Amino acid sequence: KAIDAFVHQLQGEPHNAQLRLGIAELLRQQRQYQRAAAILDDGLARSPGDQKMIDQKQRVCLEGELYRCLLDAFKDEVERDTTKLADSGLVKAAIGAAQQLADTQQLQFFARSATRHFPKSPPFWEALGAAFELKGQRDSSVWAFKQAFTLDPNRYSTALLIAKAIVDGTVYDTVH
Repeated sequence: KAIDAFVHQLQGEPHNAQLRLGIAELLRQQRQYQRAAAILDDGLARSPGDQKMIDQKQRVCLEGELYRCLLDAFKDEVERDTTKLADSGLVKAAIGAAQQLADTQQLQFFARSATRHFPKSPPFWEALGAAFELKGQRDSSVWAFKQAFTLDPNRYSTALLIAKAIVDGTVYDTVH
């Protein structure tokens, strides 16, 4: 009931960012993640660049396993500031959210950005290969997996991914 009272107070003061953040934190502690995200979305609509609200929204979405919400938050953050793509932590989290949702477009976007900024990281090349594979682009998938394998030939899982992509792309004529 206290949270409802604070929400009612927020309706009278919609631009009070501190109150909004406090309510979102209370809702997060009560595991009401959807509601907390909605309150933060409303606040971000009023002041789009508020970094505290952006960070709080990402935290709420991550803890609540609201992967669509999290992926949208990362996408919005990157659109506001493209230098965020050079942050490996953000890119890893965005790739993870895209994989959870099987969102091939966002997975491909963040994986390509990761390989551009971190070209010597085999896991990012593997993520790009997985994105290509989800889109049905087998040749590109094998190419990305080979890039990862070239960087670290001791990664047997990468070798298996290459073999799987090749075998899955092979067409067999069972008539003969």
